[in-house]
Amino acid sequence: MTAWQAYQAVRDRWQNGGEFHRRFPQETQYRHSLPEEAEALTAEAVVLDKLAIGGDQAEVATNPDPLLTLTRLYHAGLIEAYVLVSPLDHGVARDYVTYRAANRDKLVEYIDTFVVPRMP
Repeated sequence: MTAWQAYQAVRDRWQNGGEFHRRFPQETQYRHSLPEEAEALTAEAVVLDKLAIGGDQAEVATNPDPLLTLTRLYHAGLIEAYVLVSPLDHGVARDYVTYRAANRDKLVEYIDTFVVPRMP
C-alpha cells in the first residue's frame, strides 16, 4: 500500500464507512474533522516510515521535503497541531477550540518547532 492509498483509505472510512457518525453521533451531516484528517495523515506517515522514506533521522530533521516533514510531525506527536494551524476548512476549524483547550502546549510546540523555529 502506498502512503497516498493509506491516507485515502482512512478518509473513505470516515466519509463512507460510517466512522464520522460513530465518532460524532450528535451531528447529522458529515463534515471533515480534525480526528479524520489526523488519522489519515498518521496512516500516511506510518507507511512512509515503513518504506524508509525518511532515511536517517539527521536527514529527516533538516530536509524540507513535505513527506519528510510529515514523518517528523508524526514522530513529534504534532500531526493534530499541524492540521489545526495549517489552512483549515470549516469542518476542521470547528474542532479547534476543543483541541486547544486540551492541547495548547502541542500547538505552541508545533509553532515553535515547525512554523517559526527558534534560532540556536
